[in-house]
Amino acid sequence: MSDYFEKEVIHYDDILFGSENLTFIGIIEGHAPNPSHTPLLLLRNKEWIRANSTHTGVLMTRDYLKWLMTDFNFKVTKIHKIWIYKKCKIFKTIFQSLVEKRASLTISQEQKQNFKQIINLCTGVFGFNQEKRQTYLKVTLVNSIPQNYNPVHHFAESSEFIENTQFIVLKKVMQRKKSDNRNFPLALYCLVTEFGKKRLSECFSFFDAVLYSNKFKLLYSQIDNLILLLSTNSLEEALNPNCISKYNLLKNNLFGNNPGQLKKEFEFTSKDNFRFVTAMCQNYSILADDSEKNVQKNSGLNRISSQTSYDASIKMLNKQMVVFEQERRKNKMCNTEMVTKTICFQNN
Repeated sequence: MSDYFEKEVIHYDDILFGSENLTFIGIIEGHAPNPSHTPLLLLRNKEWIRANSTHTGVLMTRDYLKWLMTDFNFKVTKIHKIWIYKKCKIFKTIFQSLVEKRASLTISQEQKQNFKQIINLCTGVFGFNQEKRQTYLKVTLVNSIPQNYNPVHHFAESSEFIENTQFIVLKKVMQRKKSDNRNFPLALYCLVTEFGKKRLSECFSFFDAVLYSNKFKLLYSQIDNLILLLSTNSLEEALNPNCISKYNLLKNNLFGNNPGQLKKEFEFTSKDNFRFVTAMCQNYSILADDSEKNVQKNSGLNRISSQTSYDASIKMLNKQMVVFEQERRKNKMCNTEMVTKTICFQNN
């Protein structure tokens, strides 16, 4: 019997509960009947929120939808579009091997970074925003100005002499094609990112289900990490006694050292007299009385102290501009010479 549909008329159930050898990406509407459940992660007004209902069609994969229907009795009210794919068992083996190698304790940080780049490259479009980047720069290294040089579209950034030969970094403004055909499948990117969203939502929903709501608060989360604040000395002390069996059933799936599981990276207690602040995505700072325990995350900034990071975040929350002087490579194509660049941040 074929895995694919052979009927002229396909019902919702044929798609949602079809062959396990198939998966899909769909634009789907629906809701969870219990209004206290918020298993959806949706982008609204440029901010990510947790929600009970889609209100409109949203992109959803079969894995995510199956979890919603199993754990929250999610009701599909409309399927706008659906793209069906046959599952590939080889890709799963390859990705699992790469992720496990990256998580190995016996490799260096450089090797870990290499594995991360390979994994990201396989999905092809991480960080790509087609609406934002209508043009792009084509960069070439030449030893003379080409005949088709046009000052409207070309400009020379810098030049260097290497063994008496002058090399020029030439940049040309290119218009991105609307179709922008890429060498990597968009479907694979969607499946990977939606699985990450599902996993993060699983963690959020787990805390909602087993902890007293007045004993925990989610301070920060971004893709594959979260910072949880407890009013108790441990997670177990914040448990609702009626939910202990559910906690014991699910904790080994969510907590551990395997890829996709939550593992504790740092911990602060009331004795540390810690202060936390975050001003934007990929930014947070935690200060303690013992400065050796300070923790910070500042994407795009190097060699700044935790105190500087903390003070800058406070200013941004107060709508003030923050200016940093950062050392950057002058020209990555020609040399390793460093220059000082001014980087400004402001939280609007």
